[in-house]
Amino acid sequence: MATPTLVLESAFPQRPSRAIDGTLTAPLIFVGTGSSAELANLNLAGKIAVVHKKPDPSLYHSRINTSELVARGAIAMVHVIELPGNMHSFDAGGCASTVPCFHLGGNDGAFLEAAIGAAADADRPPLQMELSLEVELRDNATAANAVAVVPGNGASDENIIINAHADGWFDGASDNGDGLAVLIALVHHFADVGADFGRDLVFVASAGHHTSGGNGPSAFVAAHPEITRNTVLVLNIEHVAQLNMSSSLTRPQSGYRELVAGMVEFPKAAGVSNQAPFLVDLFGEAAARYGVNIFQRVGPEVSGDLGGYRPLGVPLAQFIYASPVYHTSGDVLDTISTPGLERAARFHAFVITQAANTCRRLLQPDE
Repeated sequence: MATPTLVLESAFPQRPSRAIDGTLTAPLIFVGTGSSAELANLNLAGKIAVVHKKPDPSLYHSRINTSELVARGAIAMVHVIELPGNMHSFDAGGCASTVPCFHLGGNDGAFLEAAIGAAADADRPPLQMELSLEVELRDNATAANAVAVVPGNGASDENIIINAHADGWFDGASDNGDGLAVLIALVHHFADVGADFGRDLVFVASAGHHTSGGNGPSAFVAAHPEITRNTVLVLNIEHVAQLNMSSSLTRPQSGYRELVAGMVEFPKAAGVSNQAPFLVDLFGEAAARYGVNIFQRVGPEVSGDLGGYRPLGVPLAQFIYASPVYHTSGDVLDTISTPGLERAARFHAFVITQAANTCRRLLQPDE
């Protein structure tokens, strides 16, 4: 007797997935989290690997070595994302480029895992899955950076760049709607009160952060040497005000635990690339002054949109996080803290003012 075909509506293709010529039909094999220990005794040859991912705290932090799955013969991958509901999600660094790869939402994923288990318990053949993926390439797409300069008092030709990327996945409320909102608020603030210090403030709404080959900071650096040769510091504003979320204590009959939002923002990792004591202390002072929830350690790691500014050889600084709904369709306005936006704006206004008034030797002590 033929079994019904079920469509998993939340299936979302991942970059850099390989296209499929027509359809691909193969048996499913559940590989847990895809660790070497879980794969040790599994035969993946000619099968679709079903991987379970728990965004803890985010998809960015739950990436696995997918090349090992391919090396063991997997011909496609389906990543079950352990989140409530049936969200779409995307993570460009989480899949191999040589096989098709899809993410599944929590409800579809829970159903699929249960069905694989039920078939095994009933001593039935492995479930089969049919995949199709068509890829369309669009040429001549463009993206533009927006730049605003608030001039200082003319006592110096130096400047500080304040950056926030303007593109996002899905609604992109925290990646990076909140950062862009704070950037715009800072432009208005300093334009109104005036920059009563020597250095200019250069505000960049950068484009192409999520698009391969279109990085906004790299394009800005290449296009504006007259600005960047005088830059002494780059601040990035990214993922700054999303509410802290964790799993609830109760598990529903089906699917995964709901996410419960706290009253404060998600804790953020602060980074200062050159570990200048002045900047490290300044971040700590600003966080304490305005109640910004950052980790106590201010490390040298600066991810996010700052990569394009590395060729400048100047200090790069930010606080940033990636929450459970990072790069998902759950990254919506309701998850953003309004007081958190104000805290982030006051934090950055204080840091900018202090950094703009200090000598270059404190910003770049190793120069």
